[in-house]
Amino acid sequence: DVASLIADDMSLPSLATMHLQQLLEIGMELSEMSWQRCIALKDRERIRFPLGTIVRHKKYGFRGVVVAWDPTPSVDVTRWDGLQDIENPMDQPFYHVIPDKNDCIKAFGGERSFRYVIDGNLEPCPSNQSIIDVPNLDTDEWILNTGTEEWRYDPPDLLKFKYAESMGADEDSIVSAVEFVKKEFSSLYLASRDGDLSESN
Repeated sequence: DVASLIADDMSLPSLATMHLQQLLEIGMELSEMSWQRCIALKDRERIRFPLGTIVRHKKYGFRGVVVAWDPTPSVDVTRWDGLQDIENPMDQPFYHVIPDKNDCIKAFGGERSFRYVIDGNLEPCPSNQSIIDVPNLDTDEWILNTGTEEWRYDPPDLLKFKYAESMGADEDSIVSAVEFVKKEFSSLYLASRDGDLSESN
């Protein structure tokens, strides 16, 4: 609490600065999430495999769970072996896939923590092959959903927000709340920067 921090020789200005830095970090995190959501909304039509989809690699046969995606690759992939027969790989979506442990041992001779895979090399995994061993997936946050025709993992709400995936009936309220808080953090930051903190709301 404040009294113990002051007792530990932290001055009020230092304490205020520390808290403002924490608020600024939260505000920046919200801005980053909102920016990622805007990108995701713009590119969502190109994405065949939403978060949590259980997929299979067409060439190497390993199965895995989609945990993130990029509308275009975040690195230069033009010389990757598995992409030599794919036209314009720099223009296609790429998926971050946590692969099945045993499939990786079979395909690559050892475990892999994740794979970065082009859209054209993936296909949906048949339901009868959807029981997979993904030790690198946090199953406390990613919940296996077997209630649909194609099994999938339900992603955490934070990732649903960032990747513009359905958040259910509360989606509009959540998006409005994040935008409101982001705006208030920006106002607070500008007021503190300009020395007008006493007049800010």
